[in-house]
Amino acid sequence: IYSETASKIKVAVKGNPLLEPVVSRGEIFSLTDIPNNPLLKTLPIVEILEKRGVRSLTAFPLTSGTEIIGI
Repeated sequence: IYSETASKIKVAVKGNPLLEPVVSRGEIFSLTDIPNNPLLKTLPIVEILEKRGVRSLTAFPLTSGTEIIGI
């Protein structure tokens, strides 16, 4: 499973410690201070976020009825 961002960058959801809970359990999460967050340093997407100046983000499930259809 991949989530595609607005800039057409595909981000793996399966095995991703930040996105997998959003899809599997419908959890919402927010991160602040991305450049200094140790959890993100292990993920390939952090380089892209830093280059774009992203300092925080929130992910939440998009649903249709009870089915999660995206992030």
